[in-house]
Amino acid sequence: REAQLLLESEFENSDQLSFFFSDHYELLTRPFAISPGVTIPVGGYDFRNFRASYRFGAQRPVSGQITVQTGGFWSGDNTAVSLSRGRVEVTPQLSVEPSVSFNWVDLPQGDFTQHVASTRVSYSFSPRLFLSGLLQYSDGSDSFSTNFRLRWEYAAGSEIFIVYTEERDTDVFDRFSALSNRGLVIK
Repeated sequence: REAQLLLESEFENSDQLSFFFSDHYELLTRPFAISPGVTIPVGGYDFRNFRASYRFGAQRPVSGQITVQTGGFWSGDNTAVSLSRGRVEVTPQLSVEPSVSFNWVDLPQGDFTQHVASTRVSYSFSPRLFLSGLLQYSDGSDSFSTNFRLRWEYAAGSEIFIVYTEERDTDVFDRFSALSNRGLVIK
């Protein structure tokens, strides 16, 4: 169950300020491993959290959203800070979209952090042909993943996508990471 209250204001320059309150109830019928070595036991969990964010208008050459969140999380607490929906227009054809989030979780079963950083780079060769790449690192799963996508609209309403995806397990003491997943799709 989830109840939410959102208060949002949009300014004349298209920036937005928002405040978000949520009340959650979760019922676990079996234990839930939320992080290595941290398992939430069976039971009912009622928790609340509050989030404030400021989003800079998309018309700017540099835009994004800054968010701070705090409150309950299962049987403990969570504090999070993030930069999301970031966008830097390098040229009209080239854009970079950085994103980063930091989560600090304190639970009776154990404390952990979850930090994720990602960047999407997009280049438009023409309105009908573009290439984008997503790079992401997660310290919680010690993984680094990439996704490259080429989209070509060769005729009106007809498209071809070529997508390459790869995920690697990383270790700060291992210079060469281990491949855990790889795929190539043509659609």
